[in-house]
Amino acid sequence: MTTLVLSAAFLVLACVGFANSEPLGGAVGLTAAAGLLAQAASNARTQVLRRQEAPDLAGTCVIGGATHVGQDIALRKRELVSAVLLAIASFAFTYGMWSGLMSLPVSGAGFTTVYPAAGLILGGLCLFELYGRGRRSRRDFLVLSPSAIAITANDKRIEIAWESMNELTLVDSKRSAQAGTRVQWSAAKPSIRIDETCLGAPATLWLLDFYHRHPELRDELSDKRAVARLRNGALVEETARYV
Repeated sequence: MTTLVLSAAFLVLACVGFANSEPLGGAVGLTAAAGLLAQAASNARTQVLRRQEAPDLAGTCVIGGATHVGQDIALRKRELVSAVLLAIASFAFTYGMWSGLMSLPVSGAGFTTVYPAAGLILGGLCLFELYGRGRRSRRDFLVLSPSAIAITANDKRIEIAWESMNELTLVDSKRSAQAGTRVQWSAAKPSIRIDETCLGAPATLWLLDFYHRHPELRDELSDKRAVARLRNGALVEETARYV
């Protein structure tokens, strides 16, 4: 909701810019609004993935004796579009302020210094975010082998041995640093974000839970048997386990 409110505010600023014969200001407002709308679309896609009943197996494959699960493609594209648009809007805002091609309805003594600097910093943060998301998009989100789980966290590949896990716990948090639906356990961190995978949160949860409880079947992760279980719905044994 906050993202939509901010997007509406930038649309108003865009209208003000065009009304004041400042086309760059209007374009900046429209670009920022579009970037925030893309972020809102990403959040909406995450909500869909949390409830997705049928897993999308297009992003799941077996490579090198391990089952690879990719990030949801639609979510990835929306995140990248949002970062690109917000970076463009931030740098264009800085240029417009310094060149005098645009102004703000409310400005004080720091009009020509503080605002452009803030836009420059925000643009740099957006580029950093874009770089991180771009690198993460080139990696499989989740890799399950008979011996360990490999996840991408904070732009790093982390391997977690199955044997190091205790009871899995489902956590749904709205905190900014740990937002989303995750699976965590007491003996290992970080937690695994499950509402960003192409399978959707329910299927990802059942996949982790099934092979956590059945070490004798983990060899299936080295070939297509795990994918076949996903396709046939053969991972769910206790329907009320996490309800």
